[in-house]
Amino acid sequence: MDEAMKSTEGGRERRPTTRILRYAAGILLLLVLLGLFPQVRGMLVRKLAWLSLQRAVSGPSEDEYAYLARAGEGFATAARIMPGDTLALDGLGLVYLHYGATDSAIETLSHISSNAAWMEDVARMHLLIAQTRDLGAEQRGDIVGEAARDWCSDAGLRQQLAAFTGQGECESAGEWLAWIASRCELSPASDAVARIAVGSCYVEAGAALAGINYLEDATRLTPDSAPAWVALGDAWLVAGDTLRAVEAFRTALERDPGSPAARERIKQLQTP
Repeated sequence: MDEAMKSTEGGRERRPTTRILRYAAGILLLLVLLGLFPQVRGMLVRKLAWLSLQRAVSGPSEDEYAYLARAGEGFATAARIMPGDTLALDGLGLVYLHYGATDSAIETLSHISSNAAWMEDVARMHLLIAQTRDLGAEQRGDIVGEAARDWCSDAGLRQQLAAFTGQGECESAGEWLAWIASRCELSPASDAVARIAVGSCYVEAGAALAGINYLEDATRLTPDSAPAWVALGDAWLVAGDTLRAVEAFRTALERDPGSPAARERIKQLQTP
């Protein structure tokens, strides 16, 4: 009895030690990865910098400059680790703008590559804000507003989302879509196409349930769109719900009897 208790107590003593060793091994592995892959470290630093900038803008006023300083240091570090990184440079330019250092903001934003996909538009907007800082509100609004209108076009929206989804940055794509939807009058068709892009990105990334939310929104916006229903069916297949997938594919065929994608998927599911 005593020996059993000692054994049990010994087991209890060993468990915390094992857990600590696992945590230590995990931390060591992370440090090794960050050392071997500077790009990973740079992206992590950049992500934390964006969080600090968001806190500076939306948090309590007394913490604003502390978070701004943290964001600036983070973006500067990320830019050193990843020279020419568009997101790091844009973030650093925004920090300069918040500090009122217009010349530094203009210089930083001007270094963003014109081939940086969606960042070309974003940086152009931020650069215009910096360059027109001394103009009157009405004149400044006209100049900046002209640039912003490009974002609301179908082509502009597709380009911006493709830049995110092409790199598997589904969360950023969703945030961008929400930002655009709150500022532009998107047609149901444009909104649905955008949601299909974001939803499909999540599905391909292995987060089918997150993608389904976007894809169901797409079918509500355009209930007669066969591609929306096919994309939703594909998501349900990945999620493991064959019945809902078949229902979505059949709905796609009802909306468009000539849809080869829907017909092929139903055929595959019916083949033993």
